[in-house]
Amino acid sequence: MIFGEVGKVYAVKWKDVLDSIWHLVDKDENYHNIVYNQDLNQPVIVAGWITLRNFYQLTGNHLVSLHHYVLGSVTFKVYLTEQKVSCSSLDVPSVMHYFLKDKGWTHLHLEDVAECRLVFNHWRKTLKIEAGWKHFYKTLSFTTDMKIVFEFIDPDVNCVLYWSCV
Repeated sequence: MIFGEVGKVYAVKWKDVLDSIWHLVDKDENYHNIVYNQDLNQPVIVAGWITLRNFYQLTGNHLVSLHHYVLGSVTFKVYLTEQKVSCSSLDVPSVMHYFLKDKGWTHLHLEDVAECRLVFNHWRKTLKIEAGWKHFYKTLSFTTDMKIVFEFIDPDVNCVLYWSCV
């Protein structure tokens, strides 16, 4: 039987919110549905894996990286340019500026990696993620031409998940 293994850390971390049917979308907006067994001792994808392997022409063993979106969560994508990875701060999209301004937060907690100071320019309506940003991107080895996705699982809690997309 061919199946897709699911990392135990991932399964345990998301055990309270993972449904048995996963709706996947890749960076090119190809959609797939797979079935997850919800077994924390031996978590696997039990249906849809072969279709996924055939679609992406995967043979043998491959590591497939998935990121979990939660309904009701808020996400922002930031494209890293040469300037953004060499500066000590990060300019963010205006929609992220308004979201964070409404929260009244002065710092942003990026999981366990960094706490960054937020600096709002109310006249220009811009936001910079400052103190802590350089440590954050160097620790995670972010590079030019990557996109970072910031996800607020609970929009009322100042804790942000993040991942990169090449």
